Amino acid sequence: MVGKDSNNEHEIEAADVVDSRFSGGRAVGMAGEGAMGRQCEVSGKKTSFGNHKTERGKAKYLGGVGKKTTGLSRRTFKPNLQRIHVWLPNGTTRYVRVATSVIRSGQLTLEVDGEMRTFPLIKASKGSAKARENLKSLFPI
Repeated sequence: MVGKDSNNEHEIEAADVVDSRFSGGRAVGMAGEGAMGRQCEVSGKKTSFGNHKTERGKAKYLGGVGKKTTGLSRRTFKPNLQRIHVWLPNGTTRYVRVATSVIRSGQLTLEVDGEMRTFPLIKASKGSAKARENLKSLFPI
């Protein structure tokens, strides 16, 4: 896609063109990280697709003649994402959007200061600075 526009004399570089089909749906080459729609920042869980099956009849093991499928329709399975405020190993706090399975596991793997780190999930407390200091002394990171 290198060419010249005869009216404006602008050159178009192939590197300037962003195709979302090859970037996982996110704009690449932009400053900062792209927004990740409905996706967990830690586990990568996102919306998946499947079928909803509608049946009629009684199962054979219950004495019927068997189940019959009367309809198949597409459906979506959405992850249970929660926005939580967590302590990071560098001493700062950040809001992250994670799946409840990650919250239950108690471990986060995030990019902190340019490197991927795994650390315990500690929710940042809202309130006074004194309460936050108490939390830091209980859970040294």
